[in-house]
Amino acid sequence: MNTDVDVRDLVAAIEAPTLIMHRTGDRDVPVEGSRWMAARIPDARLVEFDGCDHLPQVDSEEIIDTIRAFLATL
Repeated sequence: MNTDVDVRDLVAAIEAPTLIMHRTGDRDVPVEGSRWMAARIPDARLVEFDGCDHLPQVDSEEIIDTIRAFLATL
């Protein structure tokens, strides 16, 4: 269901600081979608992780560290 949501008309209107994280080999959602969003959301930051898992629990320390670093820039 989540992969069927179309947000293409909405991303340019996002004004909040935005962190997008994606694994390059994600088996559920291709990384190109995140690259597309990051290119269209003003000042978005895209962080790509190695791996093929979709779930954030995998390598959660790396994800938490990335979120902390992003929040420290605000």
